[in-house]
Amino acid sequence: MKCLCGKQLDRTDLLQGSCQSCADPILPPDAAELRAELGIAKEAPPEVEAPVIENTPKEIPDSVDCPECSAPLMGEELDQWWTGSCAYCGEENPNQGEPPSKESTSAETPSSDGDGELGETILPPDDPIELIVNIGPMCGTSISIPAGIVGRDILSAALTDPWYHDHLARVSAEHFEIGGYMVTDLGSSNGTFIDGNRITGTQATKLPSGTDLNIGRNLQFCSRSEPYLQGVEGQTGIGYVEDHISVRHQESGVRFELQSGKIHLGRHRPSGENSGADSPQEEPWARMAKIQMTAMDDMDPKALNYISRNHLTLNFSYNRPGWSIDVDVPEGKAKPEGEIPEEASTGDSFSFTLCGNTFEVELL
Repeated sequence: MKCLCGKQLDRTDLLQGSCQSCADPILPPDAAELRAELGIAKEAPPEVEAPVIENTPKEIPDSVDCPECSAPLMGEELDQWWTGSCAYCGEENPNQGEPPSKESTSAETPSSDGDGELGETILPPDDPIELIVNIGPMCGTSISIPAGIVGRDILSAALTDPWYHDHLARVSAEHFEIGGYMVTDLGSSNGTFIDGNRITGTQATKLPSGTDLNIGRNLQFCSRSEPYLQGVEGQTGIGYVEDHISVRHQESGVRFELQSGKIHLGRHRPSGENSGADSPQEEPWARMAKIQMTAMDDMDPKALNYISRNHLTLNFSYNRPGWSIDVDVPEGKAKPEGEIPEEASTGDSFSFTLCGNTFEVELL
């Protein structure tokens, strides 16, 4: 094939896509004809072999929260639970035996005999998440957000008071992902914090009940309930404790909920209960109260300083149909003012004052 200028076109012209004598471009139909004339096969995309994954991804270890002390049991502690009792409080597992299969731990609603002792409500990971707001004028109120990716728009729809407008500016458009009370930060600019620790990476972090969830060091929440693995008529599922405790610090409005167990109303965790947080010894309620009282113009965070670091502990145990409450005050510390009952029923409430700070307790 010759170009209009008279040059005999060759491989170099084909490769460059134009006549090397007059620079006249070789059009696609002419290129196909020249390729056939020169005996050059049509170019084909390179073949790419799919990679073969030889190693099976490592599974995340299963865990179970003890229904008595709420301690997370993993590894050898979990093996001990399946065959006996809790390694921390000694609570005996009523359903001893082999660990349940993967199929039996799916979030299906199990059957119940109707007495409420088996078959608590089962909440799949994609159900809405109930959070307590613990900052700003809506402090102490509950909101519901959809499971999945949460960002500025979703939180703006839930936090309707104008006070939150500027604070929401620190929230990324896609800030974190939440489902089944497991939280994953999505590479947000200002971070996601659980119990004072910034969470990173792609693995979800559990949000226990009573622990603070802080978004962008600016907005703070607390989960309303905590999932746990429970036996239900020979099956297992992610259950939620129906009977739990709500505690509100009146001066700040901060509120949190817990299952039966120990509630320490000192400012710092007792020795040996550190979590490795930025302020490693702070109790979550005290951390939230301090942030809230600092953020609000009409509150004085110094009121918290009258409570000792290690102060009042309330020990709650639930035995249907009522609660037993034990009060523990270290020697030399101020005792609470107001009546704290030794026995109470679900639906009861009481309040007391500790060093000028009032706490309201409700048994739900």
